[in-house]
Amino acid sequence: MAETDFEFDVDMTGVSTANVTNQDPPGGPHEIEIVGVQAIKNDKSGKTSLTFDVAVVGGDAAGISTQVRVGMDFSKPFNKSHLMNCLHGLHNAAGKFTDPARFTGVLKLKLSMFRGARAFMFTKAPMAGEIDEEGKTKRADNNFISKAQYDSAVKAAAIGGPKAAPAPVQAPASSPAPTQAAPVPTAPAPQGLGDLFGS
Repeated sequence: MAETDFEFDVDMTGVSTANVTNQDPPGGPHEIEIVGVQAIKNDKSGKTSLTFDVAVVGGDAAGISTQVRVGMDFSKPFNKSHLMNCLHGLHNAAGKFTDPARFTGVLKLKLSMFRGARAFMFTKAPMAGEIDEEGKTKRADNNFISKAQYDSAVKAAAIGGPKAAPAPVQAPASSPAPTQAAPVPTAPAPQGLGDLFGS
C-alpha cells in the first residue's frame, strides 16, 4: 500500500509534553521532587485523584519518574491522612520544611504550591506475578510519607529492610511530624498557605 501524505490541524495551545517514562523504583523510602500535579478523573470508576508526577532524588534510583495518587474523596479518612503525609514531608531543595502547625483547620490548597517542591514516598513492590483488577501486571504502590516516617523507614532499611536513597534531608528539630491528621473543624473558612517555605 502506498504511503499517502495529508495535512491536519491540531490546536496545541497550552499543551505540555506527556511523560511516558514512568517506572517502578525499587521498594522502600525515597526522597522525590514533584514535577507536576493534576486532578484526573478515572473514566471507569468516576473517581477523581490528585496525580503527582514525581522524580526520585538521590541514590541509585535518582531520576526515575513515577506517580503518586491521592484520592480526592475527602470524606474518606485515608485520603486526608495521605495528603497530610505529603504536607508533612514538603521541603525545598535547600532542606527547608514548612511549619507543620500551618496544616490544621480547613486549608485552601492549590496545585501550583506542590510543583517543584520535594517530598517523601514509600514504594511497595508487588509480589511476582501479581495481577491488578484489570488483569494487567500490577505496578508498585507509591504513597507519600512524612519526614518522620521516612526517617523510620531509612533506619529500618539500614538493618535489613528495603534499601533507601542515601543522605536524607534533615528536618528542623523544632518541627515534629504527627502520625495522624488533625481533626478538621467545619465552621472556619478555608485558609491559604501562601509561600510554603517563606520566613
